[in-house]
Amino acid sequence: MACTLLVQGFQGHLAGLNGSYHQADDNHGRATFAKRPDLDNTTTGAIYYWDDRDGEKLAGWWFAPEIGGTEVWAHAPVRTVNPPARGWRVPWHNGVPDPKVLVELRGASKIPTGIASLHAVKNAAKSAFSQKTGLGAVSDYNQTGATVSGVQALTALKRFKQAASGITAPLSSAAKTAKEKVIVSINSSVTNVETQVLALSKPSDDPNFDLNRGIILAKNAVNTALRAMDNHVRSGSIDEQMIVGQKQKLQSLEREVMRIDDDNKKNQKKKLESLRTTFVTDLQILVGQAEDKVEKTKDAAVMFTCEMAEHIKPEDSVEGNKKTITAAEPASEALKAAKDFLFHKDREIRGFSQAEVQGIRENIKPLNLRLANAEKELAGIKNIAATAQRKAQVSLNKKKKRKKLKKQKKKESVFKNITNHYLVRYKR
Repeated sequence: MACTLLVQGFQGHLAGLNGSYHQADDNHGRATFAKRPDLDNTTTGAIYYWDDRDGEKLAGWWFAPEIGGTEVWAHAPVRTVNPPARGWRVPWHNGVPDPKVLVELRGASKIPTGIASLHAVKNAAKSAFSQKTGLGAVSDYNQTGATVSGVQALTALKRFKQAASGITAPLSSAAKTAKEKVIVSINSSVTNVETQVLALSKPSDDPNFDLNRGIILAKNAVNTALRAMDNHVRSGSIDEQMIVGQKQKLQSLEREVMRIDDDNKKNQKKKLESLRTTFVTDLQILVGQAEDKVEKTKDAAVMFTCEMAEHIKPEDSVEGNKKTITAAEPASEALKAAKDFLFHKDREIRGFSQAEVQGIRENIKPLNLRLANAEKELAGIKNIAATAQRKAQVSLNKKKKRKKLKKQKKKESVFKNITNHYLVRYKR
């Protein structure tokens, strides 16, 4: 009875590895398991055992697109008869197992191994050879040279010999290392794209986050990753079937970026219409409110700007400056509110082309001028009042000093008179 493996726990771009794996053939004395993507519309994959012929580090159970290939996804460095339930390292070179990955064995309690399994592999290989080449039984193999031509037929014969003997042609150490580097690079680029797309999908707390720029960067990352994959395939550094899953993932991410881009364009269109209808009106209200408060400040400081300003008593100047400061505070706040509103709206405008917002910019130019003039007037009033207050303070200080000096002289005069009085009496 054939066994089934139920796999769960893979995440991210490897989530397609989750699902059911059915017992297929044998490899290195252990059963292999294959995933059927046509049943659950996920990634093609295999689970197989590899002995220590390529070194102790490569021995154990593997998740990979194909048996004996250079692309692998996960590794369990154990030599159990069946694939282990836990202990899978994701990616394969990670030093710590991923606790989320679980492989559950279902079906027969014992997986057939040994000679019987090897015969099953050979029989399957013979059938595949006969169907592929139309040359009949394996015994006819020696006569195929006169019938089969072309690279495809020779490749089919080579695959038959490997399958019938149960041997997978090993790659050289340098070739394996090179392919592993390519796989790591491709996986890294897919993860990078996935991270960027995830950032576009979630609302950002960063006030400086620019969605338009993020979309452009994500598109560039997708295109760069796809071009790199195509270049690796064309150069022969990797087989196209080894990166089918990653390519499908990138294409899915590309579609997600396009969806986000379409939604953003719709939102930008609505925002542009809102800017055209409300921006100028709201700014006019804020500028008008600021101008009214500046006028109230001017009224509070009228004594400093009238013709009799030079004849104001110092005490009145000090009191007038206090009133001016009190009136200037709400005027300053109103000016700040208008400027902040203008700043934030200007940032929104920058997300559109010059042609789209040209009319808006023309309409806010006079409002900008009015705002600048109101700010200048308020600064001038506050400066005049402050100058008058400083002069008044100097005058008050002088007056206080004179009063103190006069009082001191009076004390000295009284003392002198008393002294003279006693001297006169003493002489008598």
